[in-house]
Amino acid sequence: MSEKRFLVVEDDPALRGLLQTYLEHRGYAVETAGNGREALTRLAQAVYDAMLLDYMVPEVNGLAVLRHVRQHHPSLPVMMMTSERYSHVAATSFVELGARGCLFKPFAPQDLEQIMKCL
Repeated sequence: MSEKRFLVVEDDPALRGLLQTYLEHRGYAVETAGNGREALTRLAQAVYDAMLLDYMVPEVNGLAVLRHVRQHHPSLPVMMMTSERYSHVAATSFVELGARGCLFKPFAPQDLEQIMKCL
């Protein structure tokens, strides 16, 4: 069985690196994108098994990327990430648009473990 491929879309380089390391230590192949446009380019060039997607990324925001994924890669599981803890967008729009759920920043390693079970 080949390793699962993850796309991590996060503009904070430190968090992006931590997520990549975390996933790689669990046996996943990980590619990253620092903004929404880069994420769309990666999605056009490769097939992924799951995606962690930050809501507030530059150039093309996470909601636009999620809409694109639902149109062009409908079976790709997406977990949103946001620090907008009290936002109506965070509470409803992600799931309404087809995300599996939302991870609120800052999060603990056990929160990420729980999320990984959903992807």
